[in-house]
Amino acid sequence: MIQKKENNMNKLKVNLIGIFILATFMIVPTVVFANSAEIIEPEVIPVSNNMLRGSNSIDIQNEPLELIGNELNEFELNQIYEKYYEVYPEYKDSSESIKFIDSETKKEILYDEQVKTTISPRLAMTKVNAKQNPYYSTANIHTYWFRPNNQVYTAVGSGFYSGGQNVATAAHVVYNKKLGGWATYASVAFGRNGAHDYSWYVETNNFTSLQGYLDNPKVGMYDIAKIRGTVWSNHGVPVRPLIGTSTGKFTASNYGYPGSLAGYSGFEQYVASGTFEFEGTMYKTTNTFAKPGMSGGPLNTNGVVGLLSGGTNTTDYYVPMYASYMDFFRN
Repeated sequence: MIQKKENNMNKLKVNLIGIFILATFMIVPTVVFANSAEIIEPEVIPVSNNMLRGSNSIDIQNEPLELIGNELNEFELNQIYEKYYEVYPEYKDSSESIKFIDSETKKEILYDEQVKTTISPRLAMTKVNAKQNPYYSTANIHTYWFRPNNQVYTAVGSGFYSGGQNVATAAHVVYNKKLGGWATYASVAFGRNGAHDYSWYVETNNFTSLQGYLDNPKVGMYDIAKIRGTVWSNHGVPVRPLIGTSTGKFTASNYGYPGSLAGYSGFEQYVASGTFEFEGTMYKTTNTFAKPGMSGGPLNTNGVVGLLSGGTNTTDYYVPMYASYMDFFRN
């Protein structure tokens, strides 16, 4: 009887040890294994511009518009002027026109400057019809930071429809620490093939990024944001499926709207394909054609596996589509 009792006690100890080990593994950071590589999920702490900027708002065009021809460009430019004078009414009667300044170079530019396209010695891109699938779900984003003395800082970015009211993009498209943080507002267009040619247009000042990016705003794994505006699927824009993170080497295509810094107009969509590799916390490649304006654009295989963050003259870096990021973009 004593021996049997001791055996039962030993079994109980073994079971308790097993429960302790199981509990210990359950509290470590989420780890996903894909293609035999270990992927540690990043911490997601969402931060919205509305939390930081208070209740100040401007009159925005939050219902999608369908406009034709020159109406498009004239409407978009008029919207900028009207909003600027809402924020800075003291300049409305000024004899000076609004100056548009590139947010990166700090040089004055024309709002709808048409730049002759140049071809890089790196892998060339292919121009596509943005009104056709799978390109229709890629967003053309123009972002504006209003400043005194009739100055509007601008940036061109890309994104994609991820479901609900959300357009996924890179954080630096809507947040610039050197300009004071969040953009004043952004315009989002789908089906855009030129300055005067797009299917749907909307404006929004509802942005959400991650605390990790705001703490350290640079090219990296936290360089993501979502722009909320309207339920685009109600207007025929298809949701681009998110399929997670790929590891090892793989081939994929990047979609986006390269801007004037790259020798492009910022109003036409291009696609580049290449070989990518998961390394540490990011994808990298040395044979694609990422350019300013394509930031936030989707990296696609049979669905989205990441988005463009930035790069150098030799290497481009993309944020993988971690499981926690898929939840962030969908909700």
